[in-house]
Amino acid sequence: MLGSRIAYADWQAFTYWLFKLRLKRQDKARVASDTRRGLAQLTRMELAVSERRKGATLGEEDFAARFSA
Repeated sequence: MLGSRIAYADWQAFTYWLFKLRLKRQDKARVASDTRRGLAQLTRMELAVSERRKGATLGEEDFAARFSA
């Protein structure tokens, strides 16, 4: 419904503006924590792909050492 009335570029610009506004209004510690957790999840996903392709693994101990705060 909205897609037919709003240009895609305008929708992207609004989404980016809203993202920046949310970051500006949030608690800095929470943003840092969410970023750290997001990066940890991304690493797990990349390792899963790598494991399937090459058999590489990252043990729980190594993971905890890399991502503990």
